[in-house]
Formats: sequence, C-alpha cells, structure tokens
Amino acid sequence: MGPLTENHKERYTYSDYLNWDDDVRWELIDGVAYNMTPVPSRRHQDISGELFRQFATYLLDKPCQVYVAPFDVHLHEYKRAGVKEYWLVDPEAKTATVFKLGTDSLYGRPDVYSEDEKIIVGILPELEIDLPLVFRYLK
Repeated sequence: MGPLTENHKERYTYSDYLNWDDDVRWELIDGVAYNMTPVPSRRHQDISGELFRQFATYLLDKPCQVYVAPFDVHLHEYKRAGVKEYWLVDPEAKTATVFKLGTDSLYGRPDVYSEDEKIIVGILPELEIDLPLVFRYLK
C-alpha cells in the first residue's frame, strides 16, 4: 500500500516506494509522493506511441535515446535538470506545445503547433515530427 493521499509534508524513501502496491501508480520526487492514477487512456497511448515511433526511428544507431514512459519528474524538475525542450500534447485541442529552455535557464513563451503542422525539433534540427500522423486516430 502506498501513501493514502498526496502529502507534500511527509517524506518517503525509495525503499518505501518499492514496498507500495501496484494498484495505484505513484511517482516519488525528492521524497514527495505524487498520485499518477488513472492509467493512460487509449488516446494518450496512440499519441505517445506515435511520437515515440518518430523519435525512435530518427535516433536509431545514434548515442541518444527516447523513452516511451515518463520518468519520475515534474516540470520544475525538468528545468533544474537542464532539459532543453519539454513537450505537452493536448489530444482535445489536437495541439503540441513546445517549451524551450533559454540561455537564462527559464522556459520562454512556448511554440504551439496544430494538428496539420510538422515540428522541426529544436535540439535535433534534422528531425521533423509529423503531427498529422500523431493525431491520425483522433477523429
């Protein structure tokens, strides 16, 4: 069993995390437990799967890797870790919002792309993400 609620005052260890039941998905960041339930929807999996496919195909035989599942990190942690691009995809609006880390170590105004556009990935300028393919199952 995991924590009963998201409690930002209580601190947990990775050892605690390993002993929690798998019935509820928890993310542990700096000792704080975050409830990650419910499981991803079919729509979420369609979108994340297609994004993964396009990135993974491009990165094949290159020293960089892409992962299909998120790591235990939240947006402020991405900035702290120096993640240069952070993407949010909205299946309802059929948009992709791309935040880029500036030289001031802050995310500036994001670029927003619609379902009929292609995105040239800032950190991989040879890679173009085809949003019509990403959103093709959303009619």
